[in-house]
Amino acid sequence: MRDAARLFQAEWLRSVILMRRYLGNTVGSVLGLTVVFLGLFFSTRYVSGMSSFGERLDSVVVGYVLWSLILFVLADVSMDAQNEAQTGTLEQICLSRFGLTRVFVLRSLTRVVWTLLMNAVVLSVICLVTGTRLHLSPWLIVPVASALMGAFGLAFMFGALALGAKRIQQLLNLANFALLFVVMTPFEKTAPALFPLLSLLPMVPGAAGVRTVMVDGSAPSLLSAAVMLIGGALWFGLGMQVFRRADRAVRTRGLLGSY
Repeated sequence: MRDAARLFQAEWLRSVILMRRYLGNTVGSVLGLTVVFLGLFFSTRYVSGMSSFGERLDSVVVGYVLWSLILFVLADVSMDAQNEAQTGTLEQICLSRFGLTRVFVLRSLTRVVWTLLMNAVVLSVICLVTGTRLHLSPWLIVPVASALMGAFGLAFMFGALALGAKRIQQLLNLANFALLFVVMTPFEKTAPALFPLLSLLPMVPGAAGVRTVMVDGSAPSLLSAAVMLIGGALWFGLGMQVFRRADRAVRTRGLLGSY
C-alpha cells in the first residue's frame, strides 16, 4: 500500500511537470475542443436557418463534453504505451518492481483529475457562449464514474493492442467516431424498448445518466444507478484482464523492446 501511494505521488508529480512543460499543448487541447463545438454550433444554425435548438441543445452540449472527456481517457493508455515504446522506456517500466499494469493504472488515475478539470472549463465556456443552463447534483458522480470506468476499460483494451502492434492510431480514430454516436445518441428516448439491451455497451448507461441529471434535472433511480456502476465496473475489469494478458504475452514473446 505504501509503495502504491509513493508511485501515485510520483506519477502525480510527473503529470504536473509534463503539463507545465507542455503548457501550450494543454491549452491548445481545451481551445481546440471549444472551438470545434462552437464552429459546429454556429454553422449548423446558419445551414438550418434556426435561431434555437430548443431542448436538444442541452443534450448536445452534455453529449459533446462527455465524448471529449472519453476521448482523453481512451487515448491515454494506448498513446502512453506507444510513446514509451518509441522512446525505449517501456521495457524499463515493465521490468520495474511495480510492473506495467500498476504503473499505467495509477498514471491514468492521476490524469483523470486533470482531464475532469479541463472538461469543466470547456463545458463552462460552451454554456456561457450558447446560453445553455444545466443542472448540477451530487447524483452526477454516479453516471460520470460509470462512464469513466467504461472508458478506462476500453482504454486498457486499446493499450493491450498497442503493446503488441505498437501503432494503432487509425484504429483509435475509428473508435472515437463510433463512440461519438454511442455517447451523443439518447437511446433512452429514441429506442426505449432496446435500451436495456443497449445498456450492455460501454458508457451507454453512464451517458444516459448524465443526461438525466444535467438536462432533465432529476436523480436516477437506485436500480439505474446500480446498473450504471455494475456495467462500468464490468467493462473496467474486462479491460484490466485483457491488458494483463497482453502484458504477459509481450514479455513471453520478447516484443517489449521492438518498435
